[in-house]
Amino acid sequence: MALAFDALPADADDATRQDVAERMIPYIQSLYAAHPGLLDSLTDAPKGKRFADETIAEAMSELYNDAQLDVLRRIGQIMRANETGGQSAS
Repeated sequence: MALAFDALPADADDATRQDVAERMIPYIQSLYAAHPGLLDSLTDAPKGKRFADETIAEAMSELYNDAQLDVLRRIGQIMRANETGGQSAS
Protein backbone atom coordinates (compact mmCIF):
# COMPACT_ATOMS: atom_id res chain seq x y z
CA MET A 1 0.00 0.00 0.00
CA ALA A 2 2.79 2.47 0.84
CA LEU A 3 4.53 1.42 -2.36
CA ALA A 4 1.38 2.21 -4.34
CA PHE A 5 1.30 5.67 -2.76
CA ASP A 6 5.00 6.29 -3.37
CA ALA A 7 4.72 5.19 -7.00
CA LEU A 8 1.49 7.07 -7.72
CA PRO A 9 2.03 9.25 -10.80
CA ALA A 10 0.86 12.86 -10.75
CA ASP A 11 -1.66 12.09 -13.49
CA ALA A 12 -3.27 9.08 -11.76
CA ASP A 13 -6.96 8.78 -12.55
CA ASP A 14 -9.72 9.31 -10.00
CA ALA A 15 -10.45 5.61 -9.48
CA THR A 16 -6.79 4.85 -8.79
CA ARG A 17 -6.53 7.72 -6.32
CA GLN A 18 -9.63 6.53 -4.48
CA ASP A 19 -8.37 2.94 -4.42
CA VAL A 20 -5.00 3.95 -2.96
CA ALA A 21 -6.71 6.14 -0.35
CA GLU A 22 -9.07 3.38 0.74
CA ARG A 23 -6.27 0.81 0.93
CA MET A 24 -4.20 3.15 3.12
CA ILE A 25 -6.93 3.66 5.74
CA PRO A 26 -6.03 0.60 7.88
CA TYR A 27 -2.37 1.67 7.89
CA ILE A 28 -3.22 5.23 8.96
CA GLN A 29 -5.59 3.92 11.63
CA SER A 30 -2.83 1.68 12.99
CA LEU A 31 -0.47 4.67 13.17
CA TYR A 32 -3.01 6.66 15.15
CA ALA A 33 -3.69 3.69 17.43
CA ALA A 34 0.02 3.19 18.10
CA HIS A 35 0.68 6.94 18.51
CA PRO A 36 -2.50 8.64 19.79
CA GLY A 37 -0.67 11.92 20.33
CA LEU A 38 -0.21 12.40 16.59
CA LEU A 39 -3.55 14.13 16.28
CA ASP A 40 -2.67 16.66 18.99
CA SER A 41 1.01 17.09 18.18
CA LEU A 42 0.62 20.63 16.84
CA THR A 43 -1.36 22.12 19.71
CA ASP A 44 1.78 23.25 21.53
CA ALA A 45 3.92 24.14 18.50
CA PRO A 46 6.36 26.97 19.38
CA LYS A 47 4.88 29.42 16.84
CA GLY A 48 1.35 28.09 17.14
CA LYS A 49 -0.80 25.51 15.42
CA ARG A 50 -1.57 27.69 12.39
CA PHE A 51 2.12 28.30 11.66
CA ALA A 52 2.86 24.58 12.06
CA ASP A 53 -0.05 23.66 9.76
CA GLU A 54 1.16 26.09 7.08
CA THR A 55 4.75 24.87 7.35
CA ILE A 56 3.70 21.23 7.06
CA ALA A 57 1.43 22.00 4.10
CA GLU A 58 4.27 23.77 2.32
CA ALA A 59 6.69 20.90 2.95
CA MET A 60 4.13 18.33 1.78
CA SER A 61 3.53 20.26 -1.45
CA GLU A 62 7.26 20.02 -2.14
CA LEU A 63 7.51 16.31 -1.25
CA TYR A 64 4.38 14.91 -2.92
CA ASN A 65 2.83 15.25 -6.36
CA ASP A 66 -0.76 16.41 -6.95
CA ALA A 67 -2.20 12.88 -7.00
CA GLN A 68 -0.46 11.95 -3.75
CA LEU A 69 -1.74 15.13 -2.08
CA ASP A 70 -5.22 14.29 -3.33
CA VAL A 71 -4.93 10.79 -1.84
CA LEU A 72 -3.95 12.30 1.52
CA ARG A 73 -6.96 14.65 1.35
CA ARG A 74 -9.22 11.70 0.54
CA ILE A 75 -7.84 9.76 3.49
CA GLY A 76 -8.69 12.68 5.75
CA GLN A 77 -12.22 12.87 4.32
CA ILE A 78 -12.78 9.14 4.74
CA MET A 79 -11.45 9.16 8.29
CA ARG A 80 -13.65 12.13 9.25
CA ALA A 81 -16.68 10.48 7.65
CA ASN A 82 -15.97 7.27 9.56
CA GLU A 83 -15.77 9.23 12.83
CA THR A 84 -19.16 10.82 12.26
CA GLY A 85 -20.80 7.70 10.84
CA GLY A 86 -21.00 9.17 7.34
CA GLN A 87 -20.05 7.58 4.08
CA SER A 88 -16.69 8.03 2.37
CA ALA A 89 -16.52 10.54 -0.46
CA SER A 90 -16.14 8.27 -3.50
